[in-house]
Amino acid sequence: MSETTTPPAEQAVIYVGAASLSIVIGYQEPNTGFVEIEHMDRPLPIARDIFRTGTVTRSTMEQAAGILRDYLRSTKEYGISLDAIRLYNTNILSEASNHEIFLNRLQVTTGLVARLIDDGDMTRLVYQIARRLLEKNPKLAEGNTFVSHIGPGNTRALYFKDGRLAAYSNYRLGIFRAREAVASGDGESGHHLLHLEEQIRGVVDQLEQDYVHYKMNHHVAIGA
Repeated sequence: MSETTTPPAEQAVIYVGAASLSIVIGYQEPNTGFVEIEHMDRPLPIARDIFRTGTVTRSTMEQAAGILRDYLRSTKEYGISLDAIRLYNTNILSEASNHEIFLNRLQVTTGLVARLIDDGDMTRLVYQIARRLLEKNPKLAEGNTFVSHIGPGNTRALYFKDGRLAAYSNYRLGIFRAREAVASGDGESGHHLLHLEEQIRGVVDQLEQDYVHYKMNHHVAIGA
């Protein structure tokens, strides 16, 4: 008599990112890890709001709530309970003065605990991405490799020597932070561009100062 195996239960992860709100539905396979069944992604201007106004606007909150209701309907179709769903939020949300109100709105809408990824979590994620790159490319792992990650609000630098992390640093300059620095309707775009150029030059100069004594064979840039 052959044994019947119970198929693994589906799980879902929802992520409120810098520019979109996404969900991944799948299940854990003992041998291969997480297997993705469905992935949905819809735009949400979190970073624009935060770096432009310092808050998450009411319209963005309403938009997020609507998207989340749609996603939860999808999880119900798969028979996924709330216990098998995780809700995470981008680390730049902490810079919004009303981030607690936004997190509360998410929790009321979904019945889930809205977890805020902090800078430490983000650093570990970037490190894991870099480690996978090194594992897939032996040349990177064997040499002295500098990895730069340009995120929505920050730039992170990691230096690997013979596959091991030897140095790390974090700089307050990112894609969306830079974009909103020059997004102005007051006719002074030239002034803002000059200010942005000075910011970028400052970060590049600091990077050079921090890593000038490190030998480098490879430079890998990662990020959206």
